[in-house]
Amino acid sequence: MSDFISQEEQKEYNEFIKASVNDGSFFKDARDWYIFRYVQPICERTILFFANIIAGFVTYILIITIFNALPMKEEKAIIIKSKDQSRYFPTITPLRDSVDIKSIDEAVLKYILSNYIKKREGFDFRKTNIEALNNQMNYVKNNSSIQEYKDFQNFLSRDNPESPIFYFGRDFQRVVEIESVEFPERKTNNLAAQAKYFVVSDVPVTANIRYTITNKVNSVATSSQRYLVRVNFKFSGVNSKKNSNSRLEFMVTSYKIYKIK
Repeated sequence: MSDFISQEEQKEYNEFIKASVNDGSFFKDARDWYIFRYVQPICERTILFFANIIAGFVTYILIITIFNALPMKEEKAIIIKSKDQSRYFPTITPLRDSVDIKSIDEAVLKYILSNYIKKREGFDFRKTNIEALNNQMNYVKNNSSIQEYKDFQNFLSRDNPESPIFYFGRDFQRVVEIESVEFPERKTNNLAAQAKYFVVSDVPVTANIRYTITNKVNSVATSSQRYLVRVNFKFSGVNSKKNSNSRLEFMVTSYKIYKIK
């Protein structure tokens, strides 16, 4: 009985296939199955791939925009108050400010020596800046002989009871005010040397400098003393015929200080 039913079902199935082939629905169903099974997944994956690319690009642009907008805070300008704005701009300092200056060399030397005295004798410990003190010591070292720099180190040593280093870290100033810079004339019994000195302006090798040191604690002057220092030095001189990029050579070889009563 089961075999008879199977044959009947097979016959009906064959008739169905025959009818489907005759009316063309068999091939249409086969094509629809093929598209559903193979073509449609490829299309869906392609669409999903490009959709992910677009989403990633949009996300990248959004992140960049957010980072550029951060931090979300108001920026306020910093106002610096100053009574004299001109001190923030370069100024031209006249070197020859006295009729006693006889040459360009003396004018330049007056400026260099005044600056050297201020760097060697003046101190400002109000800000407790160790870097500024190191720069000051390097300046003296670069413009002094070995012996003179050792004398300067001994002056700052804690073994010296008058060393300004004891005031480091306190509101202390050692202010130097230059009073005069004089270049004594060379005295010689050699007539040829005297004639050369008057005809050709030699570069000075010694100077007498008068200055005043005022000590200030908490911006209040506590003491003041006048000094005379006799400085011997080496100076290459200013030569207008030399290359403008040539370096001036200057070195203090002797530094003798005297108190003026």
